[in-house]
Amino acid sequence: MGIVSNDSVSAINATAHRPFNTNDGIKPTIMHCKRDDVKATNKKELDALNGETITYAAVNDNGLTDTEITACGAPDLLTLKVQ
Repeated sequence: MGIVSNDSVSAINATAHRPFNTNDGIKPTIMHCKRDDVKATNKKELDALNGETITYAAVNDNGLTDTEITACGAPDLLTLKVQ
């Protein structure tokens, strides 16, 4: 565990609840600690978009073992949406 100084805590707390300026149309990035939370947020955002979904299947054509493929964290299927 690291040690966080009181100055660092104060700096974080001073900015933690300020509103984001989204007038440029760019949504702020949401950071999650768990992969399942990331997946849930990504699914929610994808479902909110209009358009047709396209799903791509991963292809292992470079001789990686199943263990190596699992370790890389890439999904077997990737669903995108065309607007």
